[in-house]
Amino acid sequence: MRTETEMEWLQRFTHMLAPFPYTIRELHLSSCKIEQKVRETGIVITLKDKTNHHLCQNCSIQADCTVTTATMFPFHDQVLYLVPTSGEGDELERQMESMARLLSSSADTYMEKKRLERENLSVKNEIRSLFEFLDQPYLAVDQHHVVQEVSSPLCALLNRRRSDLMGEWIGEVFPDLDLNKWDSQRKGQFKMISGKWELRCRPVGSPEGSSAVLIHVTEA
Repeated sequence: MRTETEMEWLQRFTHMLAPFPYTIRELHLSSCKIEQKVRETGIVITLKDKTNHHLCQNCSIQADCTVTTATMFPFHDQVLYLVPTSGEGDELERQMESMARLLSSSADTYMEKKRLERENLSVKNEIRSLFEFLDQPYLAVDQHHVVQEVSSPLCALLNRRRSDLMGEWIGEVFPDLDLNKWDSQRKGQFKMISGKWELRCRPVGSPEGSSAVLIHVTEA
């Protein structure tokens, strides 16, 4: 069963290949020895003639296999096939192999991007829920140092409206903040001083993703 993200990728790139003389197919040949090798090693393999391929000679499904020319490539933990829709020959096979490597690489990148987007949304929802109940002066900024959430006590402490603070760069809220020092410390809890303010900071989310930083502000 494919995930929603895998289906999005598959639909997107199948559509992208429409102008090319080959397309993506899902054959689900779980007993195919070549497919097993692609799944285990992550390499791209082009099958030209199954009767001559050494991995096909003792394959239990050879009699029922309908694959002729195809390039198999890893897709997450599965295997997809590029099959020609028109034409034949060595040049077409080389093009299919190059495209298969590109598609396999793009799938990994796409899945990781979507995973980080989901994690970032989860972190934002967690912070939004937290800020509904905070009775302390807190704010949260994203990885670009932009304010994402503020508590009412913080607005009162800084004498600023929430609408003015939301979306503002942290260096504008606290002009004396050393952002180089900030970036060097943000993987763990840390403390910063900006003028008369003390900022106690705690990252939220994974360091490699779109993590937020939760900040408790008090007078130094």
